Order: sequence, then C-alpha cells, then structure tokens
Amino acid sequence: MTTQAELIAAVAKDAGVSQADAGRVLEAI
Repeated sequence: MTTQAELIAAVAKDAGVSQADAGRVLEAI
C-alpha cells in the first residue's frame, strides 16, 4: 500500500511543487 508520505511525494513531483506545498494542499482538502 502507498503511504501518505509517498503519495505526497508523488503529487509534489507530478505538480512540480515542493513536498511541503503538496502537504498543505492535501490538508486543505
């Protein structure tokens, strides 16, 4: 299974943003 950290890293890589920014986006949802 994919961990939340791995998911955030994947989103950050795809979006071209930092991992911290991706974390804030997921927290906002």
